Amino acid sequence: MKKILLLQVYLIIINAVIAQDFPDFATPSKDDLDLTECPFDKDAAAVVLMHEGFSYSKDDYKLITTQHIRIKILKQSGNKVANISIPFIRINDFEKIKDLEAVTINTEENGVIKKYKVDKKSIYTNKINKVFGEINFAFPSVKAGSIIEYQFKSIKQSYFGLEDWYFQREIPVLVSRYHLKMSNSKQFNYRMIQGVEPEITILPGKDNIFVEMRKVPAFSKDPFMDSEKDYRQRINFKVDGYDSRWGNGQTGTLSSSWGILNARLLFSSYFGSQILSTIRKAVNFTDSAKKITDEYERMQHIYKFVRNRITWNKNNSIYADDLNGVWEKQTADNGDINMLLINLLNETQLDVYPLLISKRDNGRVDTNYAYSEQFNTLLACVIINGKKYMLDATDKYNDEAIPPIFCLNTTGFLIDPKKGELINIKSDSSGYNERIDLLMEINDNDLLKGNAVINNKAYARLEKLILAKSDFSNLKDRYIEQTKIPVSINNYNTTYDTSNTANSDFIEKIDFSAPLAGSGKYNFIPLNLFSSFTQNPFVSEKRYSDINLGYNQSLIIKTKVKLSGKYSVDALPENTELNFQEAGMFFSRTGKVNNAENSFEFEIQIVRNKSYFSNTEYEAIMTAYKAIVNKFAEQVVLKIK
Repeated sequence: MKKILLLQVYLIIINAVIAQDFPDFATPSKDDLDLTECPFDKDAAAVVLMHEGFSYSKDDYKLITTQHIRIKILKQSGNKVANISIPFIRINDFEKIKDLEAVTINTEENGVIKKYKVDKKSIYTNKINKVFGEINFAFPSVKAGSIIEYQFKSIKQSYFGLEDWYFQREIPVLVSRYHLKMSNSKQFNYRMIQGVEPEITILPGKDNIFVEMRKVPAFSKDPFMDSEKDYRQRINFKVDGYDSRWGNGQTGTLSSSWGILNARLLFSSYFGSQILSTIRKAVNFTDSAKKITDEYERMQHIYKFVRNRITWNKNNSIYADDLNGVWEKQTADNGDINMLLINLLNETQLDVYPLLISKRDNGRVDTNYAYSEQFNTLLACVIINGKKYMLDATDKYNDEAIPPIFCLNTTGFLIDPKKGELINIKSDSSGYNERIDLLMEINDNDLLKGNAVINNKAYARLEKLILAKSDFSNLKDRYIEQTKIPVSINNYNTTYDTSNTANSDFIEKIDFSAPLAGSGKYNFIPLNLFSSFTQNPFVSEKRYSDINLGYNQSLIIKTKVKLSGKYSVDALPENTELNFQEAGMFFSRTGKVNNAENSFEFEIQIVRNKSYFSNTEYEAIMTAYKAIVNKFAEQVVLKIK
């Protein structure tokens, strides 16, 4: 990403016929065969030699796209790019992938060129969810020096399927070019995302463009960055109008408004009809749930029932089909499970609405375009006493009082019979909240012994609960890795209540010991034991993506250490406060020595009350983290008497 501003962008205007003529398949040039390293990225394990695409629409409204990709494997570690996945839209047979060819090209030791075609029998089509599928295959006989090449044709039932063209990939790209030719009956707009903005010229007829980008650096992921799709170099297209196919001069709009999308979904058999459908075998359950007079308890009861009964198959979707079948099979997509939840909540007279979400790793929602395809997840949104509760029954552990982590700092679309609305999803009132109480002592054998009690609330509770349920030993071992001294955990146990998630803590109790660190007459005691706030994740000088930390954070550490008669306190870290307003961060530390008890104690507080930062705010958060982590790492100095 550091090289983004150095991208060379070229615009080539050529004849429409020439633009769609790809170089002959599986005929790399001598330069391609001889290439041993990427000229602008010497460490690259593989490089895209060429990625070409041509899209055009037909009079029957279909969209045809042909792609041709040629990649050079430069190092053995680059072999992983030889596993190919081609996604497509499978719902209602909207898209078909045709004419797929793939071949590995190797130069043998004697200089002979050998080609190994991908066998049709080794090409597999898999279902991702109700909407998407993918075609998977792996190239044979791949090694350092191989060229792998494939091409295919996508046929979509409508030019509404026009997609963005991505110039940037996970490996560097020598050249990426794309030609779009729409018939005169369609109107489209476009814009470049990230990087240098080229002056794109519309070709004669005002219905097509051709754009080329060279020397595109590999995409690298920054810490706390959302979807790669939001930051990779691409050109974004939207079809938004048409001229009458009858040639009568009439025009119309194809772009939907959010109001139209709201109405369309409510009348859809795959969406709104499911909310009001009758789940025959659930009648006894809903009749029983209606007797719970407290609305929050009723919501909680139904939410727990659905997430305990139905198992998520890991597929995301916003649509549902047969809720009676979901009830029976007890395994389903995200859309099915949460639509079942919405149905039951609605049946028990709770104020519930479908909420469309684009998970953070799926890309941010462009609010200028009302397309349901931007969303990949459905939630239930219940409103009780004016407060919105966002429920995901695919998650077995999330506290119903806090939004799921994957949708924090995103835009959701609330479906409402009265008026759908876009909502910004945040969790300002609940964050990642930890309190650590440390009681330690040092004996005459230079051994530090103690116990810690860690209270975790909200998102801290959720994180620890998931770890405890999935890999308990990993939860314990993580503390050993975090500490800066060779600590031994002699006893570790947890206490938590899964029946009352909104008000319970995840409590950890640790008995530990560690040798003192130091030299000569001096030893050191850290004040940040068992805290995850020990490293600065923002160390790069520049950043091109926004920072989504999800939630706010607070940490309180109270430490008391009793010394043996062998030691005295030589120096304490100073009492201090650091306030970084632009980063929304605060640090305070107060400590004192009790000479009568030969002990000392400290209280440290770290607060971050901001969770989303644009890349223009990077310097502020980088500076704040660096200063606080360094200050937090300061230790007490002990001296042998």
